[in-house]
Amino acid sequence: MKLRVENFGPISYADVEIKPLTVLIGKNNAGKSMLAQLIFTLMTLTEGYIPRRFLTSMLQHIRTTEDFIAPYLRQVDDLRKKIKEAREITHLSCVKMVVDMIIEYLTQYLNKTLGDFLERYFAMELKSLVNLYSDYTRVECAYSKYSIAEFTITKDGNLSAKFDIKMMDELIDNILKDEETNKLINRVIRSRGGRDFTSTIAAIEKIAEFIFPKRPLLSTLYIPAGRAGLLEGYEAVSSALIALASTAPLKGISVPPIPGMAYEFYSLLLQLTGRKGPFEKMSDLFKEVIEGEIVFEELKLPKSKMVYRFKFKDKESSVDLIHAASMVKELSPIYLVLRELVDKGYLLIIEEPESHLHPAAQVKLMEIFAQLVNEGLEILITTHSDILLRKLAHLVMEGLTGGRANANLKPEDVAVYLLKPDEKGYVTREVNILEEMPTFDEVIEQLYEEERNLCYLSLQREMNEASPRNF
Repeated sequence: MKLRVENFGPISYADVEIKPLTVLIGKNNAGKSMLAQLIFTLMTLTEGYIPRRFLTSMLQHIRTTEDFIAPYLRQVDDLRKKIKEAREITHLSCVKMVVDMIIEYLTQYLNKTLGDFLERYFAMELKSLVNLYSDYTRVECAYSKYSIAEFTITKDGNLSAKFDIKMMDELIDNILKDEETNKLINRVIRSRGGRDFTSTIAAIEKIAEFIFPKRPLLSTLYIPAGRAGLLEGYEAVSSALIALASTAPLKGISVPPIPGMAYEFYSLLLQLTGRKGPFEKMSDLFKEVIEGEIVFEELKLPKSKMVYRFKFKDKESSVDLIHAASMVKELSPIYLVLRELVDKGYLLIIEEPESHLHPAAQVKLMEIFAQLVNEGLEILITTHSDILLRKLAHLVMEGLTGGRANANLKPEDVAVYLLKPDEKGYVTREVNILEEMPTFDEVIEQLYEEERNLCYLSLQREMNEASPRNF
């Protein structure tokens, strides 16, 4: 994914490309989290487009709505009618019909649902997303070499969006060269819009795969900052929601809205059931960092109860996860999501993974991220830690010099973006961490200068007090 952003919150301009490991750095309120949340929103918006993925039990997932499916099925029906009514149908004209259908459908879908997605995940009105110094927000998202989505939000909160295809001739030429796709198109043409609904769906799916990168359904996960506090509040929040669910409307009680990413975090916790996923062995690397293990309790308790405990290393004793140390509570959601929910091709977005971590643990954490990336997981982090960045640079250097095969990184797999202030907010600048190391040296220099001045004043005072008085 490549993303170009203008006048979005505190960001006056951003131009980023999502790599296997992407890092966003900058001062507080520079827009790192907003940019990460925007990436999450745009990824979840279209990751389930491929038709067959909707014909599963995942239809009931919270992110999936009938607004996505019903219009799509109508589009398929319209396509079959067009094919039936066409005087002459060729492979080329059939592919063009399908591509035009996808463009029309996604443009309608974006205009109908994008606003709701943005308001839900950012927990604010659309007009509040516009930069204070501008009358509009503009976002351009290239999902692949060919597909691009654009939207604009005005100061009044009006949103307009469109989906388009770049290099249409090249795209269609590549589609027509694919043997499997041609076989499916043959079936569609032979049926002339008849009852071969399955072939029509399959042909659309194959053509869509040339437009969108093939990703697993619901494969973008977001772990926000403040995990320890959210984890501590999980039982209280979930218990309250469950208790109020049936009676609140009758009693006229309105439940306050939960911020979008907190809601997403709680939905992740609800998916944790103690099962082990494809990254189980990789997630075991976290045991060294947290100096223990997170164990699942088989208890017959309501879903509102956090049924995980922290077991101390080399000891039989354990405590409820919400009563563990802050470092454990910050890392355990990352650990559990990696152990149970992720798979190759997923994008995991983590805000400030270094929170409450000792510098040595931060170094180990970056090594784990590198190994996860090498196993096929995509990771995006926001951070204030120059320790993480320095270790990242070392891992890239090891990749160039043939260091540890499982932990080093290729330079082309890493992108670091610094949000720097300008006259209207913040702009992104890509940083080559092999040539320049973003650190907090300027802060250290300020402290050193302040310390030197204080020492000088203290020495001067002592000298004045020691000098003989003049009478």
